[in-house]
Amino acid sequence: RWALAGSVGNSFGPAAIGACVWAGVSWRWGFVLSGGLMLLAVAAAWRQPFETPSAAGAGDTRAALFKGLREALRALRRRAVLRWLVLLQLGDFTYDILRGFLALYFVDVVRAGEGGAALAVAVWTWVGLAGDFALVPLLERVRGLRYLRVSTAVVMLLFPVMLMAGGFSTKLVVLGLLGFANAGWYAIIKAKLYGELPGQSGTVAM
Repeated sequence: RWALAGSVGNSFGPAAIGACVWAGVSWRWGFVLSGGLMLLAVAAAWRQPFETPSAAGAGDTRAALFKGLREALRALRRRAVLRWLVLLQLGDFTYDILRGFLALYFVDVVRAGEGGAALAVAVWTWVGLAGDFALVPLLERVRGLRYLRVSTAVVMLLFPVMLMAGGFSTKLVVLGLLGFANAGWYAIIKAKLYGELPGQSGTVAM
């Protein structure tokens, strides 16, 4: 669900900027609106109870930082931790990294023009959002690792098919299937990494 919230932001953020452009107003108004929404979120969270460590209990910040670094280095010696870290990076090749080069690929290789590239990015983003929505009830019935194995096999098939497919429309359809198939990779692998280090979320973040 946390990953789904991020996907919603990834999808509606560009859509809001696109709406500003379509309406003929500056894209800066999109950021002004976003800032207003954040202020509402702060107001809603203002009365929520948050534990704050006392000055006496917080200890020396520098010592705490070095302790965190030692814990992170110790965690890197564990095989299971390294496995999930490597899988996170490998999964990123057909996730964020692919999204970063998607527009360039459709302009320079497919020759689809700027409009075609924008459509490809939109398809990738919104299909991925649909996949994240579908994943929440799916993971209540299917084990995450089982889903990960099946979806990895599907992506390994779809990715070369997309590269070899001829025609803009065919590539777009396969791209949509690819974006749907790799939904949830980050959430599942990251959850496994957190599971290897219970109570050490700061170490995982490092």
